[in-house]
Amino acid sequence: MKKALFPTLVLSALLTACATNETAQSTASAEQSAAAKDSDSALMQAVLMCDDDAIRSLIEGGAEVNAVGKNGDTALMNAAPICSTDAVRLLIEKGAQVNTSAENGETALMFAAMAGRSDTARILIDTGASVNAATKDGITALMFAAMGGHASTASLLIEKGADVNATATQGRTALGFAQARKHAEVVQILRAAGAK
Repeated sequence: MKKALFPTLVLSALLTACATNETAQSTASAEQSAAAKDSDSALMQAVLMCDDDAIRSLIEGGAEVNAVGKNGDTALMNAAPICSTDAVRLLIEKGAQVNTSAENGETALMFAAMAGRSDTARILIDTGASVNAATKDGITALMFAAMGGHASTASLLIEKGADVNATATQGRTALGFAQARKHAEVVQILRAAGAK
């Protein structure tokens, strides 16, 4: 009976060791995942504070530059309207995707256009951002620039091939948005580019 008990005890000990090892691996994996999320969250916070040094440090420490936030936003989308062009360039150099879109379809270029950030818009376009991408409602970067009255950004987008007659789902165009908000300079730029 003692001989029969020995293999059972060995098997039991092996099963316990395997289960303990799997639990340890699972715990380590969960801890690594949590650490990565914390790093990604810290990157988003650094971007929202426009802290170039922290952004660089976090990316070099392994933060995922294309991590997606609650609304489908990325660090690049958050940086585009508010941070330095150096921060935007750094994110792109480290692999940030310029055409990723948030839940409603907004891209980093659209966020730059909303804020009238022509310098950032140029960087994004020069690194492959689509000037004619549209949100789920059909709103383009040019329409966002027109809404905000950002003449230099509208001019840049037109120069880079934005469709001046693109129509959003409610039938509005960049010209319509500019006229509704009485942005005369943008209206003039759009008309000169052939907007109807």
